[in-house]
Amino acid sequence: MMLCMRTTQPPIRILIVDDNEDAARTLVIGLRISGLDAHMSTNGEDALQSLQQFDPHAILSDLCMPGIDGFELARRIRALPDGYKHFLVALTALGDDHRRVAAASEAGFNECITKPADLNRLRDLLRAA
Repeated sequence: MMLCMRTTQPPIRILIVDDNEDAARTLVIGLRISGLDAHMSTNGEDALQSLQQFDPHAILSDLCMPGIDGFELARRIRALPDGYKHFLVALTALGDDHRRVAAASEAGFNECITKPADLNRLRDLLRAA
């Protein structure tokens, strides 16, 4: 008799970083409903601490935040010994500003998405990363 074992992969861990708590919370809820393990930080400093505890697969960060903005956060993450294991997505309310997209890429982001993020596109992107 053969036993059939079901293997399930743990959910993808996502860290949302946005100084707008309502926006971050809404995105966390949407991603959790989609079966992803989403957490949030409301500033760059907290996000850097969360990296050690939560070890996310992907980090979605607002670009314009007080203190450590998204650009600096990406640079600091990429400077870590394992900083390139994270998939970084920049979230911006400024649309297709090519200079901002180029700056996000130079800072180390893999993708740049305009707010409000299309949840279906975001889920597909995160699952493919």
